Amino acid sequence: MSFKNKIIFTNAAILVLFVILLTYSAIEIVHVSSQNQFEEIKESITGNNKKLLLTFVKAQSVSLDKEIELIIEEVDHVALDFEHDFVSESKNEVLRNKQLAYINSKLKPFIKKVNFIDTERDEEVSITENGILSEPISVDLSRMIHFKNLYIEKEVTEGKVTQFAIYFRLEHLDNSLLKFDVDLEDFSRSLTFENMLDEFQYRYFLVDDKGKLIASNLQQNVEQLMSERIFDKEMHKSVANHIMSNDKGSFVVDGLNGIYNVTFVKNRLTKWRLILVTPEHVIRSSYATTKELVLSGDNSLIESLFFAYFLLLSLFLIINSVAVNKLLVPINKLIEQAKYLKLSDFNNATRTVNSNGDEIEQLSKAYSEAGWQIQELVEGLECEVEERTKQYEAAAQEASEANHQKSVLLSNVSHEVRTPLNAIIGYTHMLIHSKHFDDHSHQLNGITSASNTILGIVNDLLDFERVKAASYSLNPQCISVMSLISDIENTFLPLIESKQLSLDIVCNVDASTTLMIDELRLKQAISNIVSNALKFTIKGGVTIEVSTDGKAFNISVSDTGVGIPQDKLDAVFNGFEQVNQEDQQFGFGLGLAITKTIVELMKGTLRVESKVGTGSTFFISLPASEIMNVSGCSKGVVDQINTIDDDLDYTNKKALIVDDVEFNREILEFHLNALGCECMTANDGLEALALASEHEFDVVLTDISMPVMDGIELASELEKRKPSLPIIAVTARATIQEESRMNQYFSCYLTKPLNSSDLKLKLHCALSGGTC
Repeated sequence: MSFKNKIIFTNAAILVLFVILLTYSAIEIVHVSSQNQFEEIKESITGNNKKLLLTFVKAQSVSLDKEIELIIEEVDHVALDFEHDFVSESKNEVLRNKQLAYINSKLKPFIKKVNFIDTERDEEVSITENGILSEPISVDLSRMIHFKNLYIEKEVTEGKVTQFAIYFRLEHLDNSLLKFDVDLEDFSRSLTFENMLDEFQYRYFLVDDKGKLIASNLQQNVEQLMSERIFDKEMHKSVANHIMSNDKGSFVVDGLNGIYNVTFVKNRLTKWRLILVTPEHVIRSSYATTKELVLSGDNSLIESLFFAYFLLLSLFLIINSVAVNKLLVPINKLIEQAKYLKLSDFNNATRTVNSNGDEIEQLSKAYSEAGWQIQELVEGLECEVEERTKQYEAAAQEASEANHQKSVLLSNVSHEVRTPLNAIIGYTHMLIHSKHFDDHSHQLNGITSASNTILGIVNDLLDFERVKAASYSLNPQCISVMSLISDIENTFLPLIESKQLSLDIVCNVDASTTLMIDELRLKQAISNIVSNALKFTIKGGVTIEVSTDGKAFNISVSDTGVGIPQDKLDAVFNGFEQVNQEDQQFGFGLGLAITKTIVELMKGTLRVESKVGTGSTFFISLPASEIMNVSGCSKGVVDQINTIDDDLDYTNKKALIVDDVEFNREILEFHLNALGCECMTANDGLEALALASEHEFDVVLTDISMPVMDGIELASELEKRKPSLPIIAVTARATIQEESRMNQYFSCYLTKPLNSSDLKLKLHCALSGGTC
């Protein structure tokens, strides 16, 4: 709410409060005077209405007396006729049944039927549609109500009298009774309350001396009424207690169905209570009309007061609004000045508002001074932000360039290191398989081991860059758990035997279990942990355990090595960080960092528990819902990949080898010849195209980086000339960008140094018409 509106509202509120107090005082005087008259009128009207209702109910009770006397007379008359006719004739059952049938055919409406009871035989004889029916019965007159020469029996079900029977003892027939079933609905018809029905608001109940319902005009249950409380501060009784303990009365009930009046009278003959329930407004009907007339005069006076109040308030608001608007003109200008300051419009924000030197003008001067200072500060900040932005852009450009240079460096390192390693490892492999160098197998194995160590370091650097890249993605496929375990065991079995250690594998999952996961990266993660365990285990061994708990697929690797200090457990997963002194002699400390990244890419977790001198246990936990709910994977699907079709005959397969380095060609040719392939070689892409046009080849294996025409250009040309010819890239570069390019142009690719099993796998894929 604005300041102007607050002033107007405050002044108006004060005036309204004053007028309300005056009006309230006048109204209270009128109300107090009227209230005294209302009480007197109320007592007079409600008292007379209650007396009328009570008189009406008494009249109905007298009518009920007549109805009961009529029933008794009819019972006496029927009994005497039956006894006279039956006694005057010979007493036999035929005559009795005939007389009983005649009586039932001439009954009055208030009697349903008459039965004959032989108390000596405990037998009841009744007239039915099918004839005479005799049924056993036990009659105990001592338990019935004795009224004059009659015995009355009532049957009560759920608080309501459902059967009313009168027994008459025959004087001249020993051990004989006449039973009269009275129609309770006749009591309802005999009362004139039915004429008062008005949308079911008028109700009556006829209850016996125990409060049980005998008749009701609307077939309602009397228990709800009897359980209500009387609406009287001085009388704390239930309706049932009050009615059954008094002969007559009238009271008000505030029940579940609203407020209503109850009038009752105790019947002289039967001691039954006749209850009339009427809406509360019946008692107060005349009173409400009278009250309305009195209040109409009071309301006219109050309306006049309110009209005067409204005129006075309207006039005041008009005058007050004009005065406040004139008073608040300088304040509005001050508000505009503040808005200009907020919008950094310093030309308008520094203009002072003139207001005869009062507080508003002093505040405007303060705004002006603040505007000058803020303007100077903003201009300085803009210059500084512009300078910082240029610095940040330059730094970002340098970082991007550095990242590009890093990728180029890694690519060059990979190429420059892998190329000579390919020669070392390749020639060593050739010498090992030569019978002339059997005496130098130890030295050759040492060269191979050292070369593989260098290759592992290069692979770790490339893998670390690969898994950290934002564009890196996994390649899930169906693999067998047993095949995975078998591959790990076969990989490390030679190292286990050479170090005289044990390798125990515990598989707690079904042998047919398959996983949908990146096989290569999962093997790499497990191999990194196992390799690390074997490196620091001198005696004992390593245990690999595979299990699942329904929620996760778990792999644990435990060793009996030197262990890891507790304060360095988290550091083992950091890149380029080694926590053991022994570890600092090998590599860059990237193995576990790569493993942790791979596991997290698989949405899993990697943790370690260790104790110095006892050993360490690494836990890999992968979400079962992501990798184990595999459909469509047949048993042994991975075995088909790992156990390459040995029946595939490579003999007479013609291969074209393209590489600008002679020893690369020699090594690759050696491996292919060992498989039975016939090989031809070329120094570059142009020479390879010439050979391909003259000869038919089954497969082409080409280097990527070559002079004259590189491998990608060669693949493009061969794709045009011989689209069905499979081409395998053989490269010393293995960065992410180069892998993407090779997947685009080649069926498969091999990385140097060459591995005979990897070569065999890629040849199988290419010659089978697939990709790998």
